[in-house]
Amino acid sequence: MRSLGCLLALLSLGLAGAGQAPATEAPGTVNEVMIGIIDPNTNTVGYAAFLDPDAPSDSAAADQYAGWERVRSAAIAMAESASLLMMSGRLCSNGMPAPVDQEDWIAWSMELGEAGLAGYAAAKRESMDALLELGEQLTASCVSCHMRYVDVGGDPENRCMP
Repeated sequence: MRSLGCLLALLSLGLAGAGQAPATEAPGTVNEVMIGIIDPNTNTVGYAAFLDPDAPSDSAAADQYAGWERVRSAAIAMAESASLLMMSGRLCSNGMPAPVDQEDWIAWSMELGEAGLAGYAAAKRESMDALLELGEQLTASCVSCHMRYVDVGGDPENRCMP
């Protein structure tokens, strides 16, 4: 019954917004997108390389989307988040515009998206080995971007400076 109530609420929100143009401004900062979308989903995909998603869990956080379905969904979120990082109007946590027009930012964002698609394919095959192989690609994308745009002199005010 709770699921039906949630579904009805979501449908009413969707209908209320029907006919409206999509947002042209990015509502969250790069950091908020990282914390809310990218980090938890890359963790889900990454952990699945080491911890069998189908293994029984006594976690209180278990929900109706578990196992490989959860990994597939997380991988799709990773793939989709590449577009979010390149969205016009996105700001960094220091208030500076995200460097969405920089070639390296675009390349690393696209690598994240490609890693998400590869993770999705691996999760569809339920292959922990394929997810393990994906780890290097994903790590390289993340580390390169963080070294250039995030971990600049240890000062958050220097983030996103091209």
